[in-house]
Amino acid sequence: MAETAKVPADRRTQIIESVVEIINEHGMSGTTTARIAAEVGITEPALYRHFKNKNMILLAALEEASNSLIGVTMSAAAGEEDTVERLRLMSAAFYDFVISRPAEARVLFEAASWTRDKEFRLAVRGLVSDLLAVVEAVLNVGILEGALKPDLDVPLAAWEIVSLGMTIYVVSVLDLADVLTKDKAMTSVERVLSSITVDKNTGKESI
Repeated sequence: MAETAKVPADRRTQIIESVVEIINEHGMSGTTTARIAAEVGITEPALYRHFKNKNMILLAALEEASNSLIGVTMSAAAGEEDTVERLRLMSAAFYDFVISRPAEARVLFEAASWTRDKEFRLAVRGLVSDLLAVVEAVLNVGILEGALKPDLDVPLAAWEIVSLGMTIYVVSVLDLADVLTKDKAMTSVERVLSSITVDKNTGKESI
């Protein structure tokens, strides 16, 4: 008797994971339903049992990549009580994620280039807003604890930190990790941190 092919327990997850790899190799425009179906081993019509249309498939891949990034970033600082150190750990984790997981990083980068599409523009905007919210929450705790300047412009400081992360996307996509190494990236982070922290020894703002 011929062996029956094993059907994955979660076909939707399999589709999303395949899309991430296809986007990494072919870009958003080259991620066709034909390629997705072939990679997963199903027919094109079968894709629509799990997703309404192609855009929803691509957006699911974007959501998966962004959730992974935020999850890894937040987990890196779990249990750390020092606000400044939390920001360091989160920044380092962000760099490591983007460099070590280039397929997911490319999904985020490719999605940003598709912002002429309203759905993608809103999705990418949501991702950036989520990242900013995570950083702003840490900054606000730092202010309350007296570790950061009391008059700190929190939204601006969050933008400065997140924008450094966006640069890492470019580094990953263009294979420039040997140019902007992790040490150099963290030096940039330290410059931002030094401009927003209060000196623990004197209680005065760092210069």
